[in-house]
Amino acid sequence: MGTYCFYLFYGVGCIVAIPGSLLTLLGGMVFGVVWGTMYNFIAANLGATFAFFMARYLGRDFVSKLVRGKVGKYEKKIAGQGFRFIFTLRLIPIIPFNGLNISAGLSGIKYRDYLLGSALGMIPGTFLYTYFADSLFQGATGSWKNALINLIIAGSLLILISLIPILYKRFKKGGNYG
Repeated sequence: MGTYCFYLFYGVGCIVAIPGSLLTLLGGMVFGVVWGTMYNFIAANLGATFAFFMARYLGRDFVSKLVRGKVGKYEKKIAGQGFRFIFTLRLIPIIPFNGLNISAGLSGIKYRDYLLGSALGMIPGTFLYTYFADSLFQGATGSWKNALINLIIAGSLLILISLIPILYKRFKKGGNYG
Protein backbone atom coordinates (compact mmCIF):
# COMPACT_ATOMS: atom_id res chain seq x y z
CA MET A 1 0.00 0.00 0.00
CA GLY A 2 2.85 2.39 0.86
CA THR A 3 4.34 2.05 -2.60
CA TYR A 4 1.09 3.01 -4.30
CA CYS A 5 0.77 6.04 -2.03
CA PHE A 6 4.32 7.03 -2.97
CA TYR A 7 3.48 6.67 -6.69
CA LEU A 8 0.38 8.81 -6.23
CA PHE A 9 2.27 11.41 -4.18
CA TYR A 10 5.07 11.58 -6.76
CA GLY A 11 2.59 11.79 -9.66
CA VAL A 12 0.59 14.59 -8.09
CA GLY A 13 3.86 16.27 -7.10
CA CYS A 14 4.88 16.40 -10.76
CA ILE A 15 1.59 18.00 -11.74
CA VAL A 16 1.75 20.66 -9.01
CA ALA A 17 5.46 21.31 -9.69
CA ILE A 18 7.14 19.88 -6.60
CA PRO A 19 10.77 19.50 -7.73
CA GLY A 20 11.47 15.97 -8.95
CA SER A 21 14.80 15.92 -7.14
CA LEU A 22 13.04 16.39 -3.80
CA LEU A 23 10.58 13.62 -4.57
CA THR A 24 13.41 11.29 -5.59
CA LEU A 25 15.40 12.15 -2.46
CA LEU A 26 12.33 11.31 -0.39
CA GLY A 27 12.04 7.93 -2.12
CA GLY A 28 15.70 7.21 -1.42
CA MET A 29 15.34 8.05 2.26
CA VAL A 30 12.17 6.01 2.70
CA PHE A 31 12.97 2.94 0.60
CA GLY A 32 16.78 2.76 0.47
CA VAL A 33 19.02 2.45 -2.57
CA VAL A 34 17.73 -0.67 -4.34
CA TRP A 35 13.99 -0.41 -3.81
CA GLY A 36 14.12 3.37 -3.79
CA THR A 37 15.75 3.44 -7.22
CA MET A 38 13.11 1.12 -8.63
CA TYR A 39 10.18 2.95 -7.02
CA ASN A 40 11.59 6.37 -7.91
CA PHE A 41 12.10 5.28 -11.53
CA ILE A 42 8.52 4.07 -11.85
CA ALA A 43 7.05 7.05 -9.98
CA ALA A 44 9.13 9.61 -11.92
CA ASN A 45 8.03 8.15 -15.25
CA LEU A 46 4.39 8.05 -14.18
CA GLY A 47 4.54 11.62 -12.89
CA ALA A 48 6.37 12.80 -16.01
CA THR A 49 3.72 11.17 -18.17
CA PHE A 50 0.89 12.82 -16.20
CA ALA A 51 2.50 16.24 -16.59
CA PHE A 52 3.29 15.64 -20.27
CA PHE A 53 -0.32 14.75 -21.12
CA MET A 54 -1.72 17.53 -18.95
CA ALA A 55 0.35 20.05 -20.91
CA ARG A 56 -0.37 18.33 -24.23
CA TYR A 57 -4.13 18.40 -23.82
CA LEU A 58 -4.50 21.69 -21.98
CA GLY A 59 -1.99 23.89 -23.77
CA ARG A 60 -0.64 22.40 -26.99
CA ASP A 61 -3.13 24.09 -29.35
CA PHE A 62 -2.47 27.49 -27.81
CA VAL A 63 1.30 27.05 -28.07
CA SER A 64 1.05 25.83 -31.68
CA LYS A 65 -0.57 29.12 -32.65
CA LEU A 66 2.16 31.10 -30.87
CA VAL A 67 5.16 29.34 -32.43
CA ARG A 68 4.46 29.96 -36.09
CA GLY A 69 7.27 31.25 -38.27
CA LYS A 70 10.90 31.06 -37.18
CA VAL A 71 10.15 29.58 -33.77
CA GLY A 72 7.97 26.98 -35.45
CA LYS A 73 10.97 25.78 -37.48
CA TYR A 74 12.97 25.17 -34.30
CA GLU A 75 10.02 23.47 -32.71
CA LYS A 76 9.75 21.09 -35.70
CA LYS A 77 13.48 20.37 -35.53
CA ILE A 78 13.23 19.55 -31.82
CA ALA A 79 10.17 17.38 -32.42
CA GLY A 80 12.07 15.50 -35.13
CA GLN A 81 14.88 14.77 -32.68
CA GLY A 82 12.56 14.16 -29.71
CA PHE A 83 14.22 11.09 -28.26
CA ARG A 84 17.74 12.50 -28.44
CA PHE A 85 16.63 15.89 -27.16
CA ILE A 86 14.78 14.49 -24.12
CA PHE A 87 17.42 11.85 -23.38
CA THR A 88 20.19 14.46 -23.37
CA LEU A 89 18.29 16.90 -21.18
CA ARG A 90 17.37 14.17 -18.68
CA LEU A 91 21.07 13.50 -18.14
CA ILE A 92 21.67 17.07 -17.01
CA PRO A 93 20.61 17.37 -13.36
CA ILE A 94 20.19 21.16 -13.42
CA ILE A 95 17.39 20.97 -16.01
CA PRO A 96 14.13 21.31 -14.04
CA PHE A 97 12.30 17.98 -14.13
CA ASN A 98 8.80 19.45 -14.17
CA GLY A 99 9.72 22.19 -16.63
CA LEU A 100 10.94 19.59 -19.10
CA ASN A 101 7.78 17.50 -18.64
CA ILE A 102 5.52 20.45 -19.40
CA SER A 103 7.69 21.85 -22.20
CA ALA A 104 7.77 18.49 -23.94
CA GLY A 105 4.00 18.22 -23.64
CA LEU A 106 3.58 21.65 -25.18
CA SER A 107 5.96 20.79 -28.02
CA GLY A 108 5.45 18.53 -30.99
CA ILE A 109 7.62 15.76 -29.51
CA LYS A 110 5.94 12.38 -29.90
CA TYR A 111 5.00 10.69 -26.64
CA ARG A 112 6.92 7.54 -27.61
CA ASP A 113 10.14 9.56 -28.04
CA TYR A 114 9.45 11.45 -24.83
CA LEU A 115 8.80 8.29 -22.82
CA LEU A 116 11.86 6.41 -24.11
CA GLY A 117 14.16 9.43 -23.83
CA SER A 118 12.87 10.15 -20.33
CA ALA A 119 13.07 6.57 -19.11
CA LEU A 120 16.58 5.94 -20.36
CA GLY A 121 17.84 9.40 -19.46
CA MET A 122 16.45 9.20 -15.93
CA ILE A 123 18.17 5.95 -14.96
CA PRO A 124 21.55 7.39 -13.92
CA GLY A 125 20.16 10.43 -12.11
CA THR A 126 17.46 8.42 -10.37
CA PHE A 127 20.01 5.98 -9.03
CA LEU A 128 22.42 8.72 -7.97
CA TYR A 129 19.80 10.89 -6.23
CA THR A 130 18.44 7.81 -4.47
CA TYR A 131 21.94 6.73 -3.46
CA PHE A 132 22.68 10.27 -2.26
CA ALA A 133 19.49 10.38 -0.14
CA ASP A 134 20.15 6.97 1.35
CA SER A 135 23.71 8.07 2.21
CA LEU A 136 22.36 11.21 3.92
CA PHE A 137 19.86 9.13 5.85
CA GLN A 138 22.57 6.66 6.92
CA GLY A 139 24.69 9.59 8.09
CA ALA A 140 21.78 11.00 10.07
CA THR A 141 21.23 7.65 11.77
CA GLY A 142 24.81 7.28 12.98
CA SER A 143 27.19 5.79 10.40
CA TRP A 144 28.82 9.10 9.37
CA LYS A 145 32.10 7.70 8.04
CA ASN A 146 30.44 5.45 5.46
CA ALA A 147 27.82 8.07 4.69
CA LEU A 148 30.45 10.72 3.93
CA ILE A 149 32.27 8.38 1.55
CA ASN A 150 28.99 7.51 -0.17
CA LEU A 151 28.03 11.19 -0.43
CA ILE A 152 31.35 12.02 -2.08
CA ILE A 153 30.94 9.11 -4.50
CA ALA A 154 27.33 10.07 -5.31
CA GLY A 155 28.18 13.75 -5.80
CA SER A 156 31.15 12.93 -8.04
CA LEU A 157 29.10 10.54 -10.15
CA LEU A 158 26.30 13.10 -10.46
CA ILE A 159 28.78 15.67 -11.80
CA LEU A 160 30.23 13.08 -14.19
CA ILE A 161 26.78 12.09 -15.48
CA SER A 162 25.91 15.72 -16.14
CA LEU A 163 29.04 16.07 -18.30
CA ILE A 164 28.15 13.14 -20.58
CA PRO A 165 26.17 15.24 -23.11
CA ILE A 166 29.04 17.76 -23.37
CA LEU A 167 31.67 15.05 -23.76
CA TYR A 168 29.55 13.22 -26.32
CA LYS A 169 29.09 16.38 -28.35
CA ARG A 170 32.83 17.04 -28.37
CA PHE A 171 33.63 13.43 -29.19
CA LYS A 172 31.14 13.47 -32.04
CA LYS A 173 32.80 16.59 -33.50
CA GLY A 174 36.00 14.61 -33.95
CA GLY A 175 37.62 15.13 -30.59
CA ASN A 176 38.30 18.82 -31.08
CA TYR A 177 38.82 19.97 -27.50
CA GLY A 178 40.53 23.26 -28.26
